[in-house]
Amino acid sequence: PVRHSATFFALPHSKHLSFLPHSSLIRMAHFVLVLLLAIGTAIALECFVSKEDGETVVSSDPTWSLCGMMYVEGGNPTLFGLSESIERLTPYENLLVNSPMYKVKSTCFNEEHDFSALGSRWASKEETTRCVCRGNLCNGHKTISSFLGIRG
Repeated sequence: PVRHSATFFALPHSKHLSFLPHSSLIRMAHFVLVLLLAIGTAIALECFVSKEDGETVVSSDPTWSLCGMMYVEGGNPTLFGLSESIERLTPYENLLVNSPMYKVKSTCFNEEHDFSALGSRWASKEETTRCVCRGNLCNGHKTISSFLGIRG
């Protein structure tokens, strides 16, 4: 009878690498892994992100495809990155046209949230302005006017 054995991981046996000692192969594999991780991080979109304590930091996530800013009148803007796992991005992606001759860099929406359906504790309506943009650190603005590039 023929017996088969499972191999979970094996370094390739190549006559071109046979001159290298095993430790050199491991170092080379480690270098390649670090290089691939660095390239993946370099490709990740960077956005300004608001922390709970009010501090703004630069953060990146390979799943983000847009950066955003939400502003409630009388408050400071909330900055964040957006991915499909957070919310459906198709409406934003459709508006942010990107062609060789024409680009929409950002767009903003005025939203009204009516939380009264959640109970009497949430009886008030809240108006917000949400802006989204595509590009590294494109959401680093203190006001809607500066986000849209309006000069006063």
